[in-house]
Amino acid sequence: MILDLYAATKEGRRIDVTSLCIASASPRTTALRHIDQLIAHGSISRVPDPTDARRSYVVMNTVMRKAVELWLDKEIAAREIGK
Repeated sequence: MILDLYAATKEGRRIDVTSLCIASASPRTTALRHIDQLIAHGSISRVPDPTDARRSYVVMNTVMRKAVELWLDKEIAAREIGK
């Protein structure tokens, strides 16, 4: 879910809660629990859709985005060293 949300953020796309649940490839209740935990941690926020009260979007905060970028940089560097 975090990588899907990161990719969407980098591409300027918004991800709604339902799409993020589907991206998790886990049961909806499990995905929603993880989303709630990330919200409680302050890593992401839930933002209501201004045009549809039934839908809300998930937004990654700056600290989480930077943490994902750091992790990706380390993974890429490790793979380059291993070549």
